[in-house]
Amino acid sequence: RHATGDHDTSGWFVAVVVSVIGSGLTVGGFVLQKKAQRKASSLPARLVLGDILLTPNWLLGFFFAVVLPVPVQVFSYSRAPMSLMAPLSGVSVALNIVAAPMLLGERQQAWPDLPATSMILLGTLCTTAYGVHETPGNGHGENHLDEMSYLVHTPLSCWALALLLTSTAGCAAYMARRRAEIELAARTRPTNPNIAQVMLPAAASAGCGCIANMLLKFVGMLWRDHASFGKCLVYLVFAGIPALVQINYLNRGLRLYMQTVFFPIYTSLLVLLNTSLGMVVFAEYAALPVMHFMGFVAGVLLIVIGMSMFTFRKSEVDGGLSAHLSADAAMGCANGTELGRRGPPRCISGVVPASTSDALQEDLGAWASIVD
Repeated sequence: RHATGDHDTSGWFVAVVVSVIGSGLTVGGFVLQKKAQRKASSLPARLVLGDILLTPNWLLGFFFAVVLPVPVQVFSYSRAPMSLMAPLSGVSVALNIVAAPMLLGERQQAWPDLPATSMILLGTLCTTAYGVHETPGNGHGENHLDEMSYLVHTPLSCWALALLLTSTAGCAAYMARRRAEIELAARTRPTNPNIAQVMLPAAASAGCGCIANMLLKFVGMLWRDHASFGKCLVYLVFAGIPALVQINYLNRGLRLYMQTVFFPIYTSLLVLLNTSLGMVVFAEYAALPVMHFMGFVAGVLLIVIGMSMFTFRKSEVDGGLSAHLSADAAMGCANGTELGRRGPPRCISGVVPASTSDALQEDLGAWASIVD
């Protein structure tokens, strides 16, 4: 058999099962990191590196969300095509919609959270069912690494990688330039944030994650070809560089936005990038029949629709607005205040640090006087 033309159907099935286990580890780790981010404002500067925290809770979350899933990803990518494994990240969305409200106390909105999650999961099933289930071989090399190296250097692959790098860098540059504006918008609209702004850290993180996953794919192929430990380690180190940037922007998103909202958007973008780039760069589209391609595209569209449905989230308003505002003012609204365009202010636990409450008290007073 050719090294890249294996038809082991049990291999990709095992990879799918292992990937689902990795999804559970990832969600649990992000919950721990989100909890750590809620206390970020009170930490000394020596424990904060960009949006990365050096606290026990955060590091434990990092271990579950990043360290443990690495061998899972390496194993999965070595047994199945990247375009098949990438959509399985959607399983994390289903786990997150249960874990975030239970473990983080975030309020779930039946509309649009549940329909949006269902659309993403349905899209995941379609892309998995109609995606490539075996890595095609073109005869360019004696092993997996030679084959993949040839594919990565084709003109189409180079253009795709250049587009990914440019768009990721553009998101990072825009966030750096408009950081204060974006953070203010996130503080004032915690339950119905500007989805375009939510997509900025999600896209930057997903772009870096896609690059890291491609390098992990190389590690998996090296391991499968019984390459030396040193050679595998080199690619693993290279994969760690974009992975660190991914973690930084991922934690920025977790810090600014509810995990119920941010995590599905981030996961959806990561799925789309991994799937699309995997098909283009590794020429996995060559093994995809026309009807399967149409089913695959339909799955991608469902994921996009599900992601966009989160724009319909609304501010949560309780009865007795004046009394509610008075209570917020008495408490100092230390947990965060919402002044979004779709509704009146509301305290949301863990969204805004206590240090920002003073700057928002004037807005609360203005709302209260209007209501009274």
